Amino acid sequence: MIRKVLTPNDLGRTGSHQVGIVVPKRFAMSTFFPLLPYDSVNPRRALTFTDTESGRLIATNFIYYNNKRRGKTRDEFRMTGIASYCRSKDADVGDSMVMRLLTDGRRTLEIFKASNSSGSPEDGRITVELSENWVVIGGLT
Repeated sequence: MIRKVLTPNDLGRTGSHQVGIVVPKRFAMSTFFPLLPYDSVNPRRALTFTDTESGRLIATNFIYYNNKRRGKTRDEFRMTGIASYCRSKDADVGDSMVMRLLTDGRRTLEIFKASNSSGSPEDGRITVELSENWVVIGGLT
């Protein structure tokens, strides 16, 4: 399980055309996300999540922007297609998006409001902070 604290860029509020969540490399190369080929330019995979509250399916893309090796600027993993889901949940800067990978391979999404102190996804579990905005709950492989 992963908790991502949402930033203005994650929510498309910076005016940038780069709406999407930058995924730390350590997490992007874990078992949570699919492996992407390094030999193709900007490889991507479609990922479907289920909203835990409504059961609605959310279509996203997991992309490795690797054009830095070709003389450009990007060398990062991103998850795109998430902004409309966040808007539908009235997510705000500082809220948390929790992603879970279930034992059957399905992925779920849930928004936890920063203003609501109850119902934390951690529930006393071991956490590993990957960055200021990313926390792994329960371990990382």
